[in-house]
Amino acid sequence: MQYPIAKSMADDFDLIDVIAIISATTILIIDGKQDTIYFTPSQQLLAKAKQAKVLLSYDGGHIATFSDVDNQQLMLQFMQKYQNHN
Repeated sequence: MQYPIAKSMADDFDLIDVIAIISATTILIIDGKQDTIYFTPSQQLLAKAKQAKVLLSYDGGHIATFSDVDNQQLMLQFMQKYQNHN
């Protein structure tokens, strides 16, 4: 979950508790292995999600997600592939 969105959630909100009941929307889980803003481990989320899901895991921090050209390409590919699946 992106940091600004997470700050607007209630303190007791935990994505692991709701990921299995999110609508049939395909989920992209992005995991920077050096991320300092850490909520639920991505592997737990991946296992708990029942809908179609994709994990983008990379060796970098939180902000690197969108500044890394390879990550940008992977996100674009994900959006193109799943744009009509919902």
